[in-house]
Amino acid sequence: MEENEFFLATAIDEEAVEAAVWSIEEGKARALALGETTEWDGKTADDLVRSLELSLSSAIGKIEKAGEKPPEKIILGLADSFVEQGKIIPERLALLKELSLRMSLKPLGFVTASEALAHFYTTTEGAPLNGILVGLGLTKISLVLVSLGKVVSQGNVGRSDNLALDVEEGLLRFQGPEGLPARIILYAPSERINQADLESQKQVLLSYPWQDPERRLPFLHFPKVEIGPVNLLMTAVCLAGGAELAKTTEIVVPEEKPVAEEARPTLGFIRGKDILQAEVGSEEETLPLPAEEVAEEPAPKAKTVPLKETSRRLKALLGMVFGIPRAIFAILTKSGLAVRFPKPRLPGPSLGFGILILLILGLVFGLGFFFLPQATVEIFVLPEDLQKELAVKLDPNVSHVDEKVKVLPAKEVEAIVSGEKTISTTGKKLVGDKAKGEIVIYNRTEARKLFPKGTVLVGPGAVKFSLDDEVSVASRQADLASGVDRWGEAKGGATALDIGPTANLAAGSQFSLESYTSSLYLAKNPAAFSGGTSRQIQVVSEKDREGLRDGLEEELRQKAQEEVKKKMTAGEKLVEESVSLKVTQEEFNRRAGEEAQDLGLKLTVSALGLVFQERDLRDLGEKVFLSLGKNLVFSWDEAKIDFKIDKVNADRSVSLTARLSGQLLPNLDAKEITRNLTGKSFEFAKNYLGSLPKVSHFKTKVAPAFFAPLGRLPTREENIKVTISSK
Repeated sequence: MEENEFFLATAIDEEAVEAAVWSIEEGKARALALGETTEWDGKTADDLVRSLELSLSSAIGKIEKAGEKPPEKIILGLADSFVEQGKIIPERLALLKELSLRMSLKPLGFVTASEALAHFYTTTEGAPLNGILVGLGLTKISLVLVSLGKVVSQGNVGRSDNLALDVEEGLLRFQGPEGLPARIILYAPSERINQADLESQKQVLLSYPWQDPERRLPFLHFPKVEIGPVNLLMTAVCLAGGAELAKTTEIVVPEEKPVAEEARPTLGFIRGKDILQAEVGSEEETLPLPAEEVAEEPAPKAKTVPLKETSRRLKALLGMVFGIPRAIFAILTKSGLAVRFPKPRLPGPSLGFGILILLILGLVFGLGFFFLPQATVEIFVLPEDLQKELAVKLDPNVSHVDEKVKVLPAKEVEAIVSGEKTISTTGKKLVGDKAKGEIVIYNRTEARKLFPKGTVLVGPGAVKFSLDDEVSVASRQADLASGVDRWGEAKGGATALDIGPTANLAAGSQFSLESYTSSLYLAKNPAAFSGGTSRQIQVVSEKDREGLRDGLEEELRQKAQEEVKKKMTAGEKLVEESVSLKVTQEEFNRRAGEEAQDLGLKLTVSALGLVFQERDLRDLGEKVFLSLGKNLVFSWDEAKIDFKIDKVNADRSVSLTARLSGQLLPNLDAKEITRNLTGKSFEFAKNYLGSLPKVSHFKTKVAPAFFAPLGRLPTREENIKVTISSK
């Protein structure tokens, strides 16, 4: 290994790629430049190559002494999910092989993210690390449990709104030591998470009750929470490479000094000067690159372009033209081509011709850059979730919204519907004939007795009969021959009061006369009663009629609601509970008690339903939400409105409780943001977008990708599309 030889390093996970240029100087690993984090689709070699090329280009562009030939030797820092049992899984290995082949790279080895981080702290602190490393990503967090400098457990957890709960979930999955180390190191795996986010999440972790018995986490002490160094993961990968190649235990990280946006040197070029002129010591002044400008006022709607805007675009275009040699070299270097610029010994025609060619290429490329590139900027903001309940009244007697008392206008819509329905009857009835026969009534008194028609006689088993006609019975008479008095007697017909064979009593049965003393009057049947029969039949009951009416009315209610909805206009909503029915025609095909197997009903009803404009309720809810915060806009993308009916009043108005849930978003002007980004560098865009209120993260993509290494957004507003969302 040569002293001051340059190496590459990269950190690759399922979502993003980050690269660095490093070397070993005086026995120390020195990170010379760190590239920008670029996203990839996590699947294809094409996208992986594209992302690594962009990151390497931005890293190489920050140093001046990397030599004419880009470094080829590289240390691979891989996400733990890429490795199983110490070996790269086959599908990831195939991607890395194709990456190395297409970019002419020579991998020196690989290290997992968790191992690199554990090695970094153990090396830099001079003692084995005992702690929990928490990597804060956009959609997930990574957890690494390190004990005595060794990785005990590691894993990923999806990121929610509460980082402390996410960390707790991850730790509960670990099968580690009995006690957890009381040290939590919070870091950002990439520059997509800024320092302010880390500080905010640090406070979340510090305020969490880690030692609460309900947490079930074996912390021996309340954990100390600290924030790791900037670019921790990339620095750790470089140190791991230095330790392997030169057995170094030290690393020097470049200080990020604030520079003017156009002051970043690019490999092989001096900013603002032609490289050939610089080599022969020319003192000729070149046109300075344009300085960054503050966002300007919106252009008038007229088709003519204001002078100020024309000047700004012209300056940006000229800056691109004179800076093109630097960009062309970076693109050719990135593609793996060996680029050589011969040093002219003396100024002459060949030098002038070369400069002319470069200027022509620069002009063509600059014009192409002015018209061709398209950029999409996706801004993701942090929404404020809100829920609110409103007591609202829908009144058909008002014509406008009353925000103060929260009354919304409504109207009644009528529909007339008819229907018929048939059900099986459930009523039961006993029918049959009554038993009849002849009886003899005996009178033991000394006076004649007249028993009127209908007099009730009670026989054995409490079976009752009634006289068919009145019967007159003579008084008791003395019998001188026998010496025993003879009772008066008379015959008459009798009929059972109830149907059924129970009344078919045998001859000689004795009867008492109801309401008469049995010791004075009694009766017997000389012959058996007969003719009593009974059977059960199915009939229409009142319950059948009521059930049929209720069922058909409910069906007609549903039908009426559909008819009312057909009469509604766009944006109207029906309060289904307000639909009332009035029966205008009812016709049963059977009477109650009539023997029948089924019962039919034809019904016609008039229905009235209350409808209102849903937009009125949405506007009312939005105004209530907006009154809760300033400089915010209401997003209906995730909004929901539902309501429950509290009461249908006598005047046909409806009192209801409306439940509204939605999101308040920062009031960002996409057009203004577009103007401020036009022609600006990626670095400016990063700082500018990061300064906007409640912005969680953003994504920027330039197409065609050929222009991406220039590190600048299009110079035409119409070529930049800005979207703002909370997803």
